[in-house]
Amino acid sequence: MIHKIPQPELDRRSRSILLETLNEFVLTAEPVSSRTISRKLEEKLSPATVRNVMADLEELGFLTQPHTSAGRVPTDQGYRYFVNEILRKREGENADSFSAVRQVSSSTEENLQDLLGSVCHVLSADTHQTSLVMAPTIGHLSLKRIEFIRLGDRQVLAVFVSSLGAAQNRTLKLKEDLNQDRLTSIANYLNTEFGGRPLTTIRQELKRRVESEQKRYDQLMRRAFDLWAQVFTTEDQAELLIEGINHLLDQPEFQSDIQSIKALLRTVEEKKKLIELLDLCMQQEGPSIIIGEEHALQEMQGCSLIAHNYQRDTETMGTVAIVGPKRMDYARMIDIVNTSAVNISNFLSRKPQ
Repeated sequence: MIHKIPQPELDRRSRSILLETLNEFVLTAEPVSSRTISRKLEEKLSPATVRNVMADLEELGFLTQPHTSAGRVPTDQGYRYFVNEILRKREGENADSFSAVRQVSSSTEENLQDLLGSVCHVLSADTHQTSLVMAPTIGHLSLKRIEFIRLGDRQVLAVFVSSLGAAQNRTLKLKEDLNQDRLTSIANYLNTEFGGRPLTTIRQELKRRVESEQKRYDQLMRRAFDLWAQVFTTEDQAELLIEGINHLLDQPEFQSDIQSIKALLRTVEEKKKLIELLDLCMQQEGPSIIIGEEHALQEMQGCSLIAHNYQRDTETMGTVAIVGPKRMDYARMIDIVNTSAVNISNFLSRKPQ
């Protein structure tokens, strides 16, 4: 997704100097001098000429100068120009596949849960950033089977497996004690009657049957309804996997501002705000890239986020993302995130509904 905020047009020389300054700052994390850029440009320009162009770019809002005697560093607007240039070049092109990401797509994971964990791990390891993978909400899944295992007096372990292989275990506290035979009967009833059906419809149908079926069936169905309601009390809550939080601490941008990094780490660890942010990304097509002050969350404004959705057929199921400093190799990061999302989409397309 190319950001739509209007930006000034740049001539060829200004554009070349801006992009070279961005590339240099990404590599060094140090203010970039005009002398450094004059040595790197294909066009032979004196440091004084480059310095004048950099001053113009600063006036336009693309660069800033931390100190009078220092070189320039990119602003959020400069990063946005850089990223939009990358996205324009990539439109209609296939993202490159990186070996570490290919290992996930060719691995032996047989269920979605394991695959998402592998993608999250490889994504963080390959990018050296914090990786985020949002799993499909329960409402996107269908029932493959459910089992109830008696643990003790009025305690039951519910084991649910979706049609995509995602497994969840939950311990339930019952109002009445049920023996294992009764629990097995309830599980068999649910599997026989509702196997393959979306989870969002099962609760409503159970409730309808409890209210309308003959009295001799009420007890079994009511118990099935009560157990089901306990297992899926948060049907629409997304699960967010996170790896590589430590990478945030390794970035020089964050080491000098302890309060900012503490606020950022709290946001990452609490997950709720990140889930809301990724929900917005899931409404977009193509890569979503949010840079600095484009974040609504103040604690995220020192960062950039790159996200890409994965799908089953044409339905968006979840998203993968990385969070890192604004100073990152955007071209490579966009490719890796996109490829990760494609790997998951390919897995989902091979799985039976």
